[in-house]
Amino acid sequence: MNFSIQQSIACYLLFILSNSIHEFSHALVAYLFGDHTAKDYGRLTLNPIAHLDWIGSVFIPLLMVMVPNGISIIGWGKAVPVNIYNFKHRALGDICTSLAGPLSNLITAIFLAIISCLPMMRYNSNLGELLEFAIIINISIAVFNLLPLPPLDGSHLLRYLINMREETFIIVAHWSYLALFILVNMQQFRILFGHIINYIFWHIIYISSMIVGFAGDILFYFTG
Repeated sequence: MNFSIQQSIACYLLFILSNSIHEFSHALVAYLFGDHTAKDYGRLTLNPIAHLDWIGSVFIPLLMVMVPNGISIIGWGKAVPVNIYNFKHRALGDICTSLAGPLSNLITAIFLAIISCLPMMRYNSNLGELLEFAIIINISIAVFNLLPLPPLDGSHLLRYLINMREETFIIVAHWSYLALFILVNMQQFRILFGHIINYIFWHIIYISSMIVGFAGDILFYFTG
């Protein structure tokens, strides 16, 4: 799909906002589990500036926006500082804090999908397209971060599922950046990733349309 420069900039801004939700959710859940590190560093906020990484959130994504034939945003935010030793229940706190980011993006995608399915949205194609971009971006952030490779969130879940030793986790983390670089540049991975995003997208739209329809039936029942 080819994007205009306006659409590319819109996608970039949506990426920044969606990433802010993701990082804020990490900070919030860590705080609720007893770790105030992120709050002390000013990360317990939805302000996008607090979560910007100048390479991963500004330079690389903006460079890709300028690609003439389209956009494929690859970027990241500034990692939220978390001290798992402050958690009363270390494993549970670490898992919940890690999964909070992807879960927040999926919840955001569902919320936006419900809005996009409202009857009034049928007459606003521009806003509908913007919502579609936002839904896809949030799903993409959630799915990508669930990959079981450090520093992605899925690695924390895998670590406890297989009872990985901390020394082993550090070694894996040392080489995972190279693995991620190779992975995102493999055509097979890009195709599979696209299929997964598309599958989740249409299921979220279907569920959201059912919710909107059900809510409409209830409203009609009490007002009709």
